[in-house]
Amino acid sequence: EDIMKELNHVSQDFLGSDPNMLRQLSFLKNKGSGKDVDPLKIFSSGAVLDPYTRKYVENAFQVQVADMYGTTEGGPLAFECCQGKYHVHSDFVYLESLDKDQKPASNDTPGNLIVTKLYGGGTPIIRYTGITDVITKTDKPCTCGVTTQTLKKIEGRITDLLVLPDGSTLSPLTVTGIPAKTMEKFNSFKIKQFQIIQHDIHNIEVKVTIDETQRTIGIPVKQLLQELQYQFIKKIGQNVKINVRETPGIQKDVRTDYVQVVTSHVKKTVD
Repeated sequence: EDIMKELNHVSQDFLGSDPNMLRQLSFLKNKGSGKDVDPLKIFSSGAVLDPYTRKYVENAFQVQVADMYGTTEGGPLAFECCQGKYHVHSDFVYLESLDKDQKPASNDTPGNLIVTKLYGGGTPIIRYTGITDVITKTDKPCTCGVTTQTLKKIEGRITDLLVLPDGSTLSPLTVTGIPAKTMEKFNSFKIKQFQIIQHDIHNIEVKVTIDETQRTIGIPVKQLLQELQYQFIKKIGQNVKINVRETPGIQKDVRTDYVQVVTSHVKKTVD
């Protein structure tokens, strides 16, 4: 609330933050705060931008969100253009994608991110594997005019991948889009926040926080949670128990100070 008050007294063309902060500011914007906070463009960085948060922010501010991808070790890695495609900062870094056998992953196939930094003279970063992100490269050209290497998806950290009983893995983005699609189906933004936790290979918990200003508007909360349950089972399968429940609040990750949207406690490697 303090940040929104400060922003309301500053003329801005651009607003940038991590997805969690953007979601909180959007929630306040929907409640009527920050009437003069009207950026021309919004940038997101610092965490995976899930489809629901993107749509929630864009609807609140009525402006397109562009995602930026970077790391502490590697610096700026890629940016999202006006066409929604991720372009690598090829003049800054060289990115590789390796499968579980440490061989180059083919295009349109997820692989472990390997970073070589092309600038900086302190400590050279050459074929660095410590970021533990999963990316999907593509060779399809983009119509925006930028000709650098493109990424099809930024899947998130390996620790965020969901592991199925058959040994296969699911990217966080395959499930974080479910609330957005469900809200679109019912023309509602009743969900304020959600979190997906895989406790073990057979149990996944989905925590949902409801916007109290929207609770009695549109689809009943009970029906909404039932629809979410159905959609998660449809995507993940019958062999995993899905527990969708409402919670008054979701605890932040103490290390990052924001809510981790997807967390898996199952050890895994990229297929």
